[in-house]
Amino acid sequence: MPKSGYPGISNDNDRWRFRVTVDGVCKTIKSSRDLDKLIEFADKWKLDKTTPINWNSSGYKGISKDPHKSSKQGFRWRFRYMGKTIKTSVDFDKLVEFADKWKLDNA
Repeated sequence: MPKSGYPGISNDNDRWRFRVTVDGVCKTIKSSRDLDKLIEFADKWKLDKTTPINWNSSGYKGISKDPHKSSKQGFRWRFRYMGKTIKTSVDFDKLVEFADKWKLDNA
C-alpha cells in the first residue's frame, strides 16, 4: 500500500484513505481521490476532531454492515470483537442475539 508521506494516509485501489487506530482497531475516517483535500481534512480532524468516528452502521457496538455481492440485500451484518470477525449473518436480530450471548460467555 503506497504511503503519502503523511501519517495515517495511504493509497488503496486508486483512493487515498485517512485512518486512525483507537483501542487497537484501525478505522478509515475518510477517503478521497484528491490527496491534497484529504491532507487538509486530516489536519483539521486532528486539531478539533469535528468529524466523529462512526464505528458501526447498526447502532450496536461491534456490529456493522459488510458489503457482500452474493447476498440478496447486497450486504451482510458482521460482528467484530477486538478487530477480529467473530460471525457474519444476513439476519441482524439473530446476530445481535448471538453477540450478546458471546460477550457474556467470553467476557
